[in-house]
Amino acid sequence: MVNAKIRFNLFPGGKKKCVTFSYDDGPVYDYILTEIFDRFGAKCTYNLNSNRIDREDTISADFMRELSTRHEIAIHGFNHPFWEKCNHDQLVADIYEDKKFLESVIKKPIIGGAYPYGTYNSEVVKTLDALGIKFCRTTNATFNYSVPNNFLEWHPTCHHKNGVECAKNFLCYRYDNLPVLYIWGHSYEFNDNDNWEEMEEILTVLSESDDIWYATNGEIYDYFTAMRALRVDLNGNSVYNPTATTVYATVDGKQMSFPPGLTEIK
Repeated sequence: MVNAKIRFNLFPGGKKKCVTFSYDDGPVYDYILTEIFDRFGAKCTYNLNSNRIDREDTISADFMRELSTRHEIAIHGFNHPFWEKCNHDQLVADIYEDKKFLESVIKKPIIGGAYPYGTYNSEVVKTLDALGIKFCRTTNATFNYSVPNNFLEWHPTCHHKNGVECAKNFLCYRYDNLPVLYIWGHSYEFNDNDNWEEMEEILTVLSESDDIWYATNGEIYDYFTAMRALRVDLNGNSVYNPTATTVYATVDGKQMSFPPGLTEIK
């Protein structure tokens, strides 16, 4: 087949849309939130402060370890400071110690996080990159479903207070451009506002569609990184995937996958 029309417009499993959640600080209410996510098959990235783990009002290290087997653990600062207000040594230490401790508990590399208080500057971004962090979430809602060119400045779709409306709009979204609904918040907000039914409603709305890939932030980062790394010959006869992540696409309207290595299009 010459000049095959390849469109990288599918998520894993041939899904056309993606949903991810991101929750901060590790309060004890994450136990309840996780039960809800697990019941609906959703995925979350939990952004944690090492200095707060195992306190009476936070999750335990044991739970965090178990959580990491099906969700994702990410950094949020060892002491949760304003990173842009730290001097260089303080900034490096807070990120490094948080990453080091969390990795020692879950026994796997950590590549992501969320900015404490949602604030940052160029020095913070450069430091995260130097310490092996590949993506980091802000609190700046976009109310759209795009992914960033630079994942170290990843703006979410919305806070969960707008989640029901955004979820309904997301199901009606028709563009074929790998849309991602990204919802963030803190689980203690549901307890403080006595509105756990809000998260139940968000997930109930989303459950109406069978065309959604539920993924952690890291899984989304890996997928888009792999897709951007693909090498496609000019005739559209072959695709070389130099990563460990399988990428899905349509070729002349038919679903096709590109696993690691070379794939010929016939």
